[in-house]
Amino acid sequence: MLMAYNVFNGSGAFNDPGKVIARISVHYTDDSTFVSDDSIAVHIRDWSSGSISCGATEPFYTTQPSSPLAGVVWSDAGSTTFYDLCEFRLPARRRSTTIDRVRVEAALQDHYCSSYVPHVYPLCQRT
Repeated sequence: MLMAYNVFNGSGAFNDPGKVIARISVHYTDDSTFVSDDSIAVHIRDWSSGSISCGATEPFYTTQPSSPLAGVVWSDAGSTTFYDLCEFRLPARRRSTTIDRVRVEAALQDHYCSSYVPHVYPLCQRT
């Protein structure tokens, strides 16, 4: 499960839908690798509703991810906090090959504002 913090649905540098936020690499014992890129709006959204002010109001991206493999694990009654899970599928031809390791890498989304400099990191990074 990945969670994002300060993922925006704003304008300019704050227009995050479609940007890659995490790369998942599956390494097999035969030295081959499968890579899946998780992107904002397709696989993940901000974990909480709200916005920041940076010359204009920049809202967090809180629309449910569009991937048919994504699902809501939990959200509060006020729809202000979201825990989602997005499955990724290994290629059918690789399912019988032994996995050596899985690496999840965060992709930094830099949003610069002279009064506020947020960065986006998945909250969980595992190798």
